[in-house]
Amino acid sequence: MENLLLVEGLDDVHVISQLLNAHGLTRLRDSKDKSIRPLKLFFEGRPLNIDHVADEDEIVTKFETVLEFTNRRPKVIGLIFDFDAPTETQANNRDVAVRETIRRLQNNSCRWNLPEGFTVLSDTGFIAEPTDEDTPRTGVWLVPNNRNRGMLEAFLQELEHS
Repeated sequence: MENLLLVEGLDDVHVISQLLNAHGLTRLRDSKDKSIRPLKLFFEGRPLNIDHVADEDEIVTKFETVLEFTNRRPKVIGLIFDFDAPTETQANNRDVAVRETIRRLQNNSCRWNLPEGFTVLSDTGFIAEPTDEDTPRTGVWLVPNNRNRGMLEAFLQELEHS
């Protein structure tokens, strides 16, 4: 199956596609490809599908659904959230929701090498390495920089000024 990236909105799909393109991770679609996408995205040699959902809660739900109810799992799956929770409590709740989902999947059908007391709120993001070939490598990134609250727009502004 394709690699899968779950993001919060259609604007995020376009921005992330452009960032990947700027770093040479895309190529023009095959002439036989009649899809509406202007580019085919590839990650680690496999097609990358970027799906958008309405909000961060749906990302977690879709992540769980893809891993629990699809026959062919992605090799790599990523979740990108706007880290726009207005309070520390809400930010921590987002971290808890993702961690609980990963733990539940770990107990049911997935096998990751998870450190004790892991969190997705780290300076480097979060990557869960699989311990079997049926479990996808899984990454979580909180935009803009995985530690400060903000949205994709804040990340782009930060890039513009650097």
